[in-house]
Amino acid sequence: MILETCVLPIEYDEKTKEKAKRIKKVLEKNPDFFRVFLKGDKISLIDENSTIYIEKGQSILKYLDGISPKYATGFLKDKYVDNPEEVLFYWTSRFYEIGIYKNKENKLRKLCGICDYFHTNEDYEGLYNYLHASEEEQQEIEEDVFIWLEKTYRYHLINYLLTEQLPFLQNNLFSPFERDIEPGILDILELSQNVLDSLVSLDELEEITYPMSRQETIMLFREFLIDIDPTLELLYKGIYMELNGDLITSARSKKAQSIKIIQETPDSPMKTETNQKKPVVFVPMKNTLEDVFSLTHEFFHYIEEEGEVFPKYNPQCEIATIFFEGILSDYLIKRGYPKEEVEKANRDRKISTLAYAQELNEYVLLLYSIINNVAVRPAIEFDSLSEEEKEEVEEMTPFMQEQYIDSICDEQNIDLIDNYYKIIEAFCYVYGYYHSDIALRKQREGEDMIPKMIDLAKNVNARLPKDALRMAGLIPKEQEYRKMITNDSKN
Repeated sequence: MILETCVLPIEYDEKTKEKAKRIKKVLEKNPDFFRVFLKGDKISLIDENSTIYIEKGQSILKYLDGISPKYATGFLKDKYVDNPEEVLFYWTSRFYEIGIYKNKENKLRKLCGICDYFHTNEDYEGLYNYLHASEEEQQEIEEDVFIWLEKTYRYHLINYLLTEQLPFLQNNLFSPFERDIEPGILDILELSQNVLDSLVSLDELEEITYPMSRQETIMLFREFLIDIDPTLELLYKGIYMELNGDLITSARSKKAQSIKIIQETPDSPMKTETNQKKPVVFVPMKNTLEDVFSLTHEFFHYIEEEGEVFPKYNPQCEIATIFFEGILSDYLIKRGYPKEEVEKANRDRKISTLAYAQELNEYVLLLYSIINNVAVRPAIEFDSLSEEEKEEVEEMTPFMQEQYIDSICDEQNIDLIDNYYKIIEAFCYVYGYYHSDIALRKQREGEDMIPKMIDLAKNVNARLPKDALRMAGLIPKEQEYRKMITNDSKN
């Protein structure tokens, strides 16, 4: 007997009559899908020689061409992807080569993204062609899949990433500062705005060109340490760093090649660790005056002692490092080095801080929406822009406005996937600049801040922020700081 369906006829007998009816029901619920993936002229429940012979206890899904029953089941659901943000997380990581791990779970996310694309567009022929295509042809199709996924789920992902940040920030930022999330976020907004106000007008960055050999840099660095620390303790620490092999000045050196982060960012000065957890300073020499600034900054990270308060990531670790960049500037000018070259280094720090403050401001505004149960969407992204950026957007056509705001969301997604510490990193430099600026002003007005800042650098990991700032004399009244930056802008 034959049971007609809109896909293929079903051959059956009295014993398999009910099963034939069930198969017909499945076929006619998704006829376009089955027309593509069932290859044959009929479905038989009785003829073992038939192209599609369904044995007792077997499902029709077992006989699909090129897709497993498991993925077919998902594909036939009304909604294919239950967690779109996780799927886009993987695809974004994959396309920008960040945080990719080749395991079964991510292979599943890859196929979920592909199936979701074809499922939503009801392009069953396209899915079939993809599954049967060569690897090169599949890669071309996947580029279109990613563009669609990003367009469809970009705001799912930013909400997911920001929500994931909240407990991390609570443990690593707000708790040490003894603040809950909401007041802590408001504090950061105020901090970033203060710094933005103090750095409103800056010239463009200029490259430092004053020549200086590696040996000249080392000698000048030692002389600076002697000048700021008559006890010579810092000098001995600096010499120890050199002689012990803890100072790396080339990414091509044997020790540098064994440290993954140096190989990933071979142009970035940093204090890091060897595979044996031994602290090292990496300063890729440019053979200009810039090298002594980089060396000084990283040295004051090097002398940080381990502590129980901040065993891993210290949000106040940049105060002393940026302060001593300023003290180095004063020292170099006193020694007769070209003031215009020294000022380039100062501008570099200010420009990078301004970028961090703008970035921090944007992210924290989005976090504030999340904690108030308001999902991030294009309007929220627009609200987080600076006034200058808003004016630029308002002059665009509606289409270009949408493209621009969406591109910001995509950049933030990439940033947060690529660097989980993104917000804390931005906070560190803004917080460090804010308080180092206070310390420098005090120093230049006659108060000897250098011993306090050396002490802060050494013990920054062992003190809570309020104690560290109090002992360093860095808790000004808000109106005092605003008065300082106002007077500075007038000058």
